[in-house]
Amino acid sequence: MALGLLLGLRFLGDEAIHFSNIGLNLLLLLVSAKLAVFLHEWGHLLFAKLAGGTPRRMVLGRGSEIARTEWLGVKIILARNFNLGLAYAGFDDSKRLHFKLACYYAGGFILNFSLAFALYSSLDLEFTFAEGLYLESSFFLANVITGVSALFPYRLSYQGQKVNSDGLSLVRLPFRTKEELMALTAANDFLDALDYFEEKQYSKCLVIYERYQAKNPKNKFINLNLALVHMKLGDVPKAIGLLEELIPLAGDSAYAHLKLPFYNALAWIYLLKDQIELADQYSKMAFDLSDENEAVKNTRGSVLIEKGELEEGLALLKGSVNFKLANDDSLAASIYLALAYHKLGEPKKTKQYNLFIEENRELLDWDLQFLYKRVKQQLALAPRS
Repeated sequence: MALGLLLGLRFLGDEAIHFSNIGLNLLLLLVSAKLAVFLHEWGHLLFAKLAGGTPRRMVLGRGSEIARTEWLGVKIILARNFNLGLAYAGFDDSKRLHFKLACYYAGGFILNFSLAFALYSSLDLEFTFAEGLYLESSFFLANVITGVSALFPYRLSYQGQKVNSDGLSLVRLPFRTKEELMALTAANDFLDALDYFEEKQYSKCLVIYERYQAKNPKNKFINLNLALVHMKLGDVPKAIGLLEELIPLAGDSAYAHLKLPFYNALAWIYLLKDQIELADQYSKMAFDLSDENEAVKNTRGSVLIEKGELEEGLALLKGSVNFKLANDDSLAASIYLALAYHKLGEPKKTKQYNLFIEENRELLDWDLQFLYKRVKQQLALAPRS
């Protein structure tokens, strides 16, 4: 719509053309900014590779996932709001790890600045944006802005979790302890486990986590990962036991970064056990920490619908379903959206979400199968064999 309006201005005379040029150059800058973010993340992965690491994955944007692909061995995940990115690489060898991490952290803005310099030195860039359309200048500015913003040392919020900017990661790097650096060498193992988890190969995932636990028996961070895998395998008592070990540690500053996923995992497991009061308590605690995390929003919305607070639950879940991408988020949200619309007396919408679940029934893990059977009893639909 904005593009059509700006193009239409070009037929209204010279003065209007100037406004059109300014608007169109701003649109070019916005598009260039997204490309600059993409290149920034590739810069991280490229320099990690040059330093001896293994590029693994890239996440573009925040919010619910809308697409994913793989290129040059790197998993690329596109989220709904494409306004930032994250790049993941692993280093197995701890030798010269400070140098390797410095290359990895700096790779993004090095590539942005290199591209900007190449454009500036080879082209006669124009910045009088009212006089014409300048794609090269927009791309130059986008790379400069992206590179400079990454250099500032600050913390930003991603899915409700605080992450360091590239600049802050570099500032803190010399002060990393030996234990922290050694923990980073397990990144490839954890990324392998994440791949297995997303591929629903939970037994392979469990092997990696249990091996890490055996090597680090005092480290309770791994309990959360183990609990999620046991839940997916249907061992709810084991999952609850692992999570409840973390409850006394929730106030410890060392575990502060785990509060959000920990409370959310507890809420989901208590929802499975039909202990709605506890599910409500922990889902609210997670939601109070962050209302932008997709998993937290989905859990909170599901619990609210179970409690009968239908409109509030619907508001949280509606944006989580992508009918073209039958992943856990879409299917889990569809289960409770079907229930909410059934209780609101809207059969067409109930059927729409229920049909989506039925068409992808084989993709439901144990926890979603369990919840779907329970919800289907409330929908008064005969279970499918």
